[in-house]
Amino acid sequence: MKNSAVLLPALAVLYSFASLGAQESESKPSAPFLESGGEPLTITRTFSYPASKDAAKVLPPGVGQTEILKSVTQINGPISHVITYRRDTPDPTEFWIAAGSLIGPHPVVPSAVVLMGVEGGNDIGDAGQRFPEAGWVTAENFVKWEILEGEKCRVHSGTLPPGKTNFLSPISGNVTAWIAESSRRPMKVTASDKTILFSYSIGPAQPVSLPQRFADYLKMRKLGTAGRAR
Repeated sequence: MKNSAVLLPALAVLYSFASLGAQESESKPSAPFLESGGEPLTITRTFSYPASKDAAKVLPPGVGQTEILKSVTQINGPISHVITYRRDTPDPTEFWIAAGSLIGPHPVVPSAVVLMGVEGGNDIGDAGQRFPEAGWVTAENFVKWEILEGEKCRVHSGTLPPGKTNFLSPISGNVTAWIAESSRRPMKVTASDKTILFSYSIGPAQPVSLPQRFADYLKMRKLGTAGRAR
């Protein structure tokens, strides 16, 4: 009995240390913090904005100057196809991203071509990444675990300077991201001027390719004849 009386408190102490260690391990996320796989994927982003429009969105020239309500990104292979739906604009805008360049029809003059990035002599930032809105998450800005729509998520918070991420729909100021631990994909990102909700589906089934019009345009540009071809 005496041995039992000594053993039980000792076991209790050991159990408490084991539980504490498990909790600490559970509380620390491990890298990689975002999925970087190359499998085909369709990403749908739904945007919402505060009622006040005092903080106007600054969008790059030629991409459209109204708020994005939804975007659909189709990824299969090295080229991504992006379709955006904007407020007060009946028709969607679409473009393609490949090798650091963006190309597509001009949103106002569809017969013209918008070219940005490496081939256009400027920068498209991190738009070529799968999840540019969450590219800033690290172990250091991890805050807590939280359940969102039934998914266990890592919650990260930080502060980003203007223009730091995602040229298409820039986020800055106080930002928070919910990253599903099972898939390591963002489920929600909030910033001072917008909230982005993410959903995912498999596909497209075939590799994304540039429409012939834009493939020809890039070839002519390299030959120095694209300006005359317009």
